[in-house]
Amino acid sequence: MFNYLQNVIPVIALTALTSCATGTGGTGNLSDQSSGSTDQRVVLSADGQGKTYELINRTLGRAAVESPVCDNERDQFGRRITDQFDEQLGAYVFAFHIRRDVDGDRCRENINDRQRIEIKTYNQSAAHLVATLGERHTYRWKFKLDEGFQPSRHFTHVFQIKPQGGSDQGLPILTFTPRLASPERFEISFNPSDNLGKGAIMLASADLSEFKGEWVDAHVRVLNAEVGSLHVILTRLRDGKVLIDWSNDKLDLWRTGANFNRPKWGIYRSLRTPDALRDETVLFNDFCIAEGGNTCPAPEKK
Repeated sequence: MFNYLQNVIPVIALTALTSCATGTGGTGNLSDQSSGSTDQRVVLSADGQGKTYELINRTLGRAAVESPVCDNERDQFGRRITDQFDEQLGAYVFAFHIRRDVDGDRCRENINDRQRIEIKTYNQSAAHLVATLGERHTYRWKFKLDEGFQPSRHFTHVFQIKPQGGSDQGLPILTFTPRLASPERFEISFNPSDNLGKGAIMLASADLSEFKGEWVDAHVRVLNAEVGSLHVILTRLRDGKVLIDWSNDKLDLWRTGANFNRPKWGIYRSLRTPDALRDETVLFNDFCIAEGGNTCPAPEKK
């Protein structure tokens, strides 16, 4: 059995933060591994037409949106994913909205301790949008937390990789989590197999102030295997500063009994301390999923 813990940091043992966290074995450039084919690459970008759910479902799968609203037409606020023009990017982007005192979890009345607006791939998505055992997948996207963003002390995930199938499919493998702490931080955390009921393992973190009010390019490359590999680079677009660069080539990235791994993006947060939260909007755009040797394009320089 390999020892994946030798290069990771338990959340409860964190004693210091830096604005740039670097792991072991990184290449520093994920896009070096390329292929001439782009057949197995999908990019989802806002188009400004207002039909956000239709665009997302058409691209990722027929029910890729997980909304807290039962009926968008009857809800006063309307869709929880809208599109708007962003001056910095010079393009339309997706705005994900969550309302603290109104929204729940996928319109399930028996769940009242959390809320979400997320998009995902799943068992109705095209085969190249989910990762089976031994496959390498690349994910790349842009996101922006508001300057006044208020995270939970418990969890506020803005990205997850989760297994589908198996006894612990509810437990994410990887999460990106802004967290209320002193100071507030942006965490990348990992759950190995059989970690139900235990604390997630923090792989890397950076001061959340580096992210607030800023567009960030997220680039994640994963080998989905029991002895898998992970490389994460988060880069601030305004000045090209690398906020987090972390990699490991001996991580347990496959769950027993799983059919596939799949990504999720959006806002998924705990309601255990609602007074620390507010209505929130997070901007996203240019979601890319690439399989095998295919790569995701780097952001265009303005």
